[in-house]
Formats: sequence, structure tokens, C-alpha cells
Amino acid sequence: MPSFLGKVLNNRPSFAFPYQSVFFTYQNKYSTLIPEALFNKDKKNLYLGYNQPFQENSRIVFDKLKNNQAVNIYYILNPVVEKVKDFWPNAKILHFSTALIESLTANFKNKTDNKTLFVNLRENCFDLVYFKENKLHFYNTFDFNTKEDFIYFLLISIDQLLLNPEDVTLVIIGNIKKTDETYSMINQYIKNYTFISRNDNYGYSYILDELQYHNYYTLFNTMQCE
Repeated sequence: MPSFLGKVLNNRPSFAFPYQSVFFTYQNKYSTLIPEALFNKDKKNLYLGYNQPFQENSRIVFDKLKNNQAVNIYYILNPVVEKVKDFWPNAKILHFSTALIESLTANFKNKTDNKTLFVNLRENCFDLVYFKENKLHFYNTFDFNTKEDFIYFLLISIDQLLLNPEDVTLVIIGNIKKTDETYSMINQYIKNYTFISRNDNYGYSYILDELQYHNYYTLFNTMQCE
């Protein structure tokens, strides 16, 4: 990844412009959430090591989730941090799940009920975010190789959250199209579902109207972590 990132940055002269602010979201599965009241930065390696395998040539960093009174601790490759800071010394680096959770909190607080569940599809994995009484109640990432794996983990999570597939409203985010097998499974087993809507608090170029907004939800909403 570091070498690929270097090629991308070097081939896009516009990336070297002196931007007033830069947000860089880092996506991997090696993160864990800790309530802010229990967090001690001197023990961040212990928190992360409890849930995640050791990652070589990486550093442990953390984001504060201001809207959720939590701390997101994660591994990030050292070469990635160094390359990003070379290009943008003022860059704010965040884990993608920080941006996902914080933006959902900001955009949907007081707008959903206890039957709303957010699913974010990625390559061979997906994230579930659930708010109860307008507070973050559940976040987890699930690996899957087949459509059957996907729907199994989704349905068992719904059951563990004491929800009902007949009543839950599933809000879909991320890398998914209506022609995908994962979508067909959602359509088969979940009665009420919808793709996430665009955040109209921002202004958008007409060029972006052709994009499938749900694919880029987290990217467009990262600035809400400022």
C-alpha cells in the first residue's frame, strides 16, 4: 500500500497544493473502541492488543469520537503516515470507522428510531453501526467470503441486538450495487431497507450528481470529525 500511495500522490500534481486543511482516512480492520471515561493513552497498546493481532512496521494511534464519548484505537503503517506527512504536514489522519460513526451520529441523531441499523459494505467485509436511544450501542466488522456468510452475520447480529428482520430498517452504505449478490440477500431477507441519503448540509458540484452517493458517504462526511 505505501508504494501504491506514493505513486498516486506523485502522479497527481494537484495533491501537492497548499490546502488549508487535509483529512486522510485510513481503512483497515485493526481498530477497537474504548469508552473515553476508561481510556488511558499510556495503555493504548494493551487495549488494541486485546482485540487485534500485532501489526509489524505500524504505530498505534487513536481518534477521539467527540459525538460519542469514545476513543478509536488502531494500527496504521509507518510508511503511510510518513508519506502523508511529507505531502501534507498539516494533515489530520483518521480511521475510516471514526468518520463513519461520527458522521452517522451527526447526520442521524434524533432522526432515527431504535429499529434503524446501518450496514457499510467493503471488499469481503462489512461494518454494522447501531444507535439506541440516540447513543452508539454497537459497532463491529465482519469478514465474509460468500453471500451466505454475509447474510448469516447480518441476521445473527440483528437477533443479538434484539431486533426483528421484519421490523428493522436497514440503511445501506458503501461498496454495493443492486446487481451484487449481497444486495439480493438483503432484498430476500430484510423487509425494509434503503440506500443512505446525501448530506444536504454540503454543496455539491453537478458533476457529482451522477455518482452513487452511498458508495462515498464516509469520504464526503469526513470533515464532520473536525
